[in-house]
Amino acid sequence: MKIKKSIKLLSGLLAVILVAGTLAGCGGKNAAEQSTAGVSSGTAAQSTGAEANAAQSGGEEKTLVAVMWGEQARWDAQKKVNDAFTQKYPNLKIDLQTLPNDTYWTKLQTMIAGGTPPDIAFMQEMLTPTYQAKGIMADLTDYMGKDTSFKKDCMPEGMYGPFTVDGKLYAMPTMTFVNVLFYNKDIFDKAGISYPDENYTWDTLRETAKQLTKDTNGDGKIDQYGFSFGAWPNFIFPYIWANGGEFIKDDRKTSVLNSAENVQTFQYLHDLIWKDKVTPSAAANKSNAFDFANGNIAMFDLGSWNVAVYDDKKINYGITLTPKAPNGGRVVNTFPNGWFIVNQSENKEDAWKYLAFNVSEEGQKVAAEGKVGMPANTQIAKSDAYLKSSTTPGVDLGVTLKSAEISRGAYTTSNWSEIESKIWPEFDLIWTKENADVKAVLDSVQTKLQAKVNEAK
Repeated sequence: MKIKKSIKLLSGLLAVILVAGTLAGCGGKNAAEQSTAGVSSGTAAQSTGAEANAAQSGGEEKTLVAVMWGEQARWDAQKKVNDAFTQKYPNLKIDLQTLPNDTYWTKLQTMIAGGTPPDIAFMQEMLTPTYQAKGIMADLTDYMGKDTSFKKDCMPEGMYGPFTVDGKLYAMPTMTFVNVLFYNKDIFDKAGISYPDENYTWDTLRETAKQLTKDTNGDGKIDQYGFSFGAWPNFIFPYIWANGGEFIKDDRKTSVLNSAENVQTFQYLHDLIWKDKVTPSAAANKSNAFDFANGNIAMFDLGSWNVAVYDDKKINYGITLTPKAPNGGRVVNTFPNGWFIVNQSENKEDAWKYLAFNVSEEGQKVAAEGKVGMPANTQIAKSDAYLKSSTTPGVDLGVTLKSAEISRGAYTTSNWSEIESKIWPEFDLIWTKENADVKAVLDSVQTKLQAKVNEAK
């Protein structure tokens, strides 16, 4: 879930790797904890009550300050995770400070600059290079390597990608969302058309959208559109990647926006709006009249956080994988959030225990029950705690697991916020112009984008 635009809107296509045998998820006791507690892991496993807690505590009493954005449901779920953490580590208390989305980053930097840094802070995937370059994020690589009970393969390898810079991990993903294709069952049922499925291609989607785009009252204006997508980076990237293109290469230094593959991709999306007229233009939707929640969009490519939204709105919907590109490719974006250790913290070792616990099966199960996203831990993501969390009949959250297997994140830069604010609006020349010269626009934006990438640290 994003912090930008009210949270709207993994390096490489890597398969989900399941935890083997009887491993207890990502996190457990590390070697330092075992030594301090004075018991072996076998002895600790047999301890109960106060003895078990004493084995886990192993240190002086401390309070770790954690800061987090979000909404009440997420905060409530995290507080339950914190309670479970304190049961395991009675000497460590968590002071969770919840901050509004629009002031989170400013407040975080103010705390650090003022000499009162938190120990742990929440991070979204797109801004990792920005805050890593500021020296705010501690390198987690060594902590992970020294913690013999931490099993890196407890989550898809690609989940770590957006939080990795120059081969070093700077935040621990705890949950994620992915792109999926939402569809309105009532619209499909009324038209007598089968629901979308995993066999959908760009062409299939286009042709189905044509059938479901209608002027229902005969006034010459479209009242129901067949398809819509968000013209924000995170919703365009999957189309670029699926078609074999890229925005910024994995070196984070080279933009390749105006490739032949990208011209084809942007032309396809442009034509959905202007040639096929199956997607509302910005002008047609300036008052947000057309929205999946309003029942006048048949299919919408959205982030899976909207499952909770549409559950609450009692919409009769389903989800499936996004359609395949002409080359047969299918890639989706992942939106992981996670915790990082603030570099200025004096409690890094204990802060690592908190990060590891958050992605353990114990911590992830508590979070999953709070319905705040797909757990990063594969074992919990495959459990009923998550898969049966939608309250809408027939919604298959297994689709999000399949999406996670083909997901990745964007290669962003330390000045990504500036690229978003100054470069991305240039694409309006494609979305808002019926006769847009797509290649010319991409050629122009490529020059400006590369200049900004060159300015990044």
